[in-house]
Amino acid sequence: MSASEKPSSSSSVMSTVALARDIDPPLKDLNEKKQNFKRNVVSLVAELRDIRNHLASHEQSYAKETLTRKEAETKAKSMEFEIGRLQKKLEERNEHLPIALRDIKQHDITQSMCGILVDWLVKICIM
Repeated sequence: MSASEKPSSSSSVMSTVALARDIDPPLKDLNEKKQNFKRNVVSLVAELRDIRNHLASHEQSYAKETLTRKEAETKAKSMEFEIGRLQKKLEERNEHLPIALRDIKQHDITQSMCGILVDWLVKICIM
């Protein structure tokens, strides 16, 4: 056999391995298990990536919800304070209302008396 007729050593080894795989059932079974294992690893890597993305999405949603809740709590406290302030102002006005009503009544009575007095003086002056 001449050099041109000899198969190359690497293709010769590959042919031998392929031949051994085809001939040796345990080696063929091991190769199938290896291929299954590789597919499972690839599948698990993809699943892990999906889970990480899902978790990141949940973390963002949680952070946004927390911020919204804090803003709502701050606004509620501010409104509570404003309601308290308005309540106090209303109570103060309610305390002053009877005094103001009394003053108005006295003013009305005073005006009525002045009107009567003016009428009386006019009558006296005309006579």
